[in-house]
Amino acid sequence: IHGIADGFVLWDENDRLVLCNDQYRACFPRVAGMIEPGVSFTEIATAALEADQFCPAEAPRAGSIAMRIEQHRNPSGPLEYLLADGRWLEIREQRTQDDGIVGIYTDITRRKLAEDQLRGMVQELERSNTDLEQFAYIASHDLQEPLRQISSYAQLIERRFAAKIDGDGREFIRYMIDGAKRM
Repeated sequence: IHGIADGFVLWDENDRLVLCNDQYRACFPRVAGMIEPGVSFTEIATAALEADQFCPAEAPRAGSIAMRIEQHRNPSGPLEYLLADGRWLEIREQRTQDDGIVGIYTDITRRKLAEDQLRGMVQELERSNTDLEQFAYIASHDLQEPLRQISSYAQLIERRFAAKIDGDGREFIRYMIDGAKRM
């Protein structure tokens, strides 16, 4: 367990620490000194909260010791916590066959930063698309009148000078009218 990159911890059926690796201790540097076999989960969670281990914005979620103890005792899925030093932790816990709990603590800071960056890019893309839609609407609206004029004058020339225009000229006028209508 000491060779894996994630924090690893094993609790017994009484929520007392059985063993952990150094990466688990590194997840909670402000209380690392107390993380020793025999200490209870509640003691570590309380000390981490009192040592401001969690980001103040996360305190309502992470700060509820009772809630975190309940999550720990009845694991249901990954939890994410923002630590005071800016790191993000994903905590995955599961019951063992002997009613203990095994936990894996993964630093997901890079993923969270990438998610934030992606969110920013999506917002920028949405803003850009809105600008493009406005431009297209304005351009389309501004071009309608000149195109109507081209079409109208081409039809006027075709009617007024039909006798003086040869077949090629009429064909060219038709192309001009059709092109203006398509535009």
